[in-house]
Amino acid sequence: GNASYTASETPFLALDRMRETATWVRGNLDAIQLAAPQSVTLASNSGRFSAVVSNELDVPVTVKVHAVSERGMTVTGPKEVQLAPHGRTPVLLHASTDKRGVYNVTLELTSRDGAPLGASDRFPMRAEQVSRLIWVIIGAGLALLFAAIAIRLTRRIIAARAGRGAL
Repeated sequence: GNASYTASETPFLALDRMRETATWVRGNLDAIQLAAPQSVTLASNSGRFSAVVSNELDVPVTVKVHAVSERGMTVTGPKEVQLAPHGRTPVLLHASTDKRGVYNVTLELTSRDGAPLGASDRFPMRAEQVSRLIWVIIGAGLALLFAAIAIRLTRRIIAARAGRGAL
C-alpha cells in the first residue's frame, strides 16, 4: 500500500512507512546468523569442515548455506538447513580443490530461492599435502634410526676387535 498510487497523496508519510518496513525486515533477517570457522586447513585436496547457523526468531526457518570461493576451490553442503525457533545447528560442508594454496572462502545464508539474507562470514582455507610431509618426516626418522644403529654396531665391532688384539 505504501507504494501504490494513493500513497502519492502523502509521499513523505509513505516513504517513512516504507523505511520502517525495511528496518523491520532487516531486523528479522539479522536474527538469522552464520558462524564460520576462523580458518580451515585441508590435509589433502579435499576435506570437511562445519559452520554454525542460528535462528533467534520465534518461528522456524529454512535457509541454504552458499559458498563463494576463489579460483579452483569448490565448497558444497546440504541443499537446505531447517532451524527451529531459537535453535542452532552445525552444517557440515565439503571442500575440494586441485591445487595447493590458500583460498578465501565466503559463506552466505540465502533463502530457498537463493536470495541473500545478509548473514555471511569469510575465512581463509589452506589446502596442503600434509600426508606427503608426514611420510617425509617418518622417512627421515627411520634413516636417523638406522644410521644410529649402524654407527653403534660399528663401534662395538671395533671395540671388540681392539679388545681381542690386547690379549
